[in-house]
This record gives sequence, C-alpha cells and structure tokens, in this order.
Amino acid sequence: YFQELISRVRRVEQARGSAWAGYSSMTTAEMIIWLEEHKILETAFVGKLAHGEMIKRSAEIFKFLATEKSLTIKHMDLIWTAMRNTMANEDQETLLKIYKLLDDIA
Repeated sequence: YFQELISRVRRVEQARGSAWAGYSSMTTAEMIIWLEEHKILETAFVGKLAHGEMIKRSAEIFKFLATEKSLTIKHMDLIWTAMRNTMANEDQETLLKIYKLLDDIA
C-alpha cells in the first residue's frame, strides 16, 4: 500500500497540478489534502506501522510536500518524534534513515 502511495505522489509531482489517473483523478492540492486527511505520515512515523523502512520510503512524500511549499512544522515534529523514539530504542539503523531523510529534504 505504501509503495503504491509513493508511486502516486511521484506521478502527481510530475504532473504538477494536472489530474492523473489513479483510483480517482487528483490534483497536487487534492493529494496534499488526502495525505493529511488519511494521516499517512503520522502512520509512517508514530503509528503501529512505524519503522525504518516506512521512514525511508516516506522521503518521497516529504520531498513532494517541500517542493509544493506544504511542509509544515507539524511534519517536522513527526520527524523529531521519530528521532527521539529511535534514539530511546538505540536503533542506529533507523536513526541513519532519519538523518538521510533530513538531508534529502534540506
């Protein structure tokens, strides 16, 4: 599911505001709203499914949001929370993925 979402984000990013074929047609703005309404990043970073691979794959979504000037403090708080949790669990592999994510969206 998450990989399919990443593919959709890439297609929307390539189309920049035009509709693209998926389950339904979405503009860039609609995709951003959909991501928020369905708490996709929250699931990847602080939900039960949160782990290093989800964090790694979410980089495309964060880049998309940054490019669209829709990256918010709330999104950065998700990264910060994931970093704190990862440090508390001493999970160096996931911590490196978070650092890479931050580098990618800088």
